[in-house]
Amino acid sequence: MDKFWEKYNLDSSEKNKFNQGCSSFYKDKTYERIEMFLKRFEVVDSELLINDEKIPKYNEVLEKIDWDIICNGTPVRFHGDLHFENVLCIEDENNPFCLLDWRQNFAGDTKVGDIYYDFAKLNHGLIISHELIHKNLFNIKANADSISFDFNRKHVLHECQEVLREYVENNNYDWNKVKNLTNLIFLNIAALHEHPYSSLLYYLGLSSLWKDNK
Repeated sequence: MDKFWEKYNLDSSEKNKFNQGCSSFYKDKTYERIEMFLKRFEVVDSELLINDEKIPKYNEVLEKIDWDIICNGTPVRFHGDLHFENVLCIEDENNPFCLLDWRQNFAGDTKVGDIYYDFAKLNHGLIISHELIHKNLFNIKANADSISFDFNRKHVLHECQEVLREYVENNNYDWNKVKNLTNLIFLNIAALHEHPYSSLLYYLGLSSLWKDNK
C-alpha cells in the first residue's frame, strides 16, 4: 500500500477545501447516521451503563472529540472501503494484491481521500471480523438503562492490529486518530445493518469513543 497511497501536495486553498470535506464526511455524517440509527430502531438516547461503565448521551460523547485533529486529513490516492473482503491475494510477484469495490468518492472528491480513513477501515476489520459475525459469535443484551455486549476475536487479528499500529506510528501518523475514526466508522455503519448486529456496532463505537477521549 505504500505505492498505492500516493500523496498529493495541495495548496492552502485546496487543503482547506479538503479539510472541509473531511468535516462533512466525518463529523456531519456521524450526527446524521446516529439520528438515523435512533429513529430506525426506536432507541431513546440516554445515559447508559455499557459493559458496567457509565456512558453519557451521544452528544456529550462526540463533544469530547477534537474535531480539528480528526478533520485535518492527509490527502492521498485512496480506496475508501479497505477491509479484507475487498482485498484479494493473487499469484503475481510484481502485484501480489488486488483491491476490489473502491469507494466512488470521498466527500464528493473522486481523486483525493484521507489516508486515515483507509487506516481506520483496516483497523475496524481487525476488531470486528465479518467471518465471526456471520457465525453469530457475538452477543448483546439490553434493558432500559444498561447494555452488555461481547464478541469473538481471533488471536491473529490482535497480532495484525499491532502490526498496523506499528506501521502507523513508524510512519509518523497518529494512532489515536486512527482509533477515533475506527469508532466513528462503527457508529456510522450501525444504522445500515440489522438488529442485533446494528446495536453491537453502535454501543461498541459509543463506549469506545468515550473511553478513548474522556
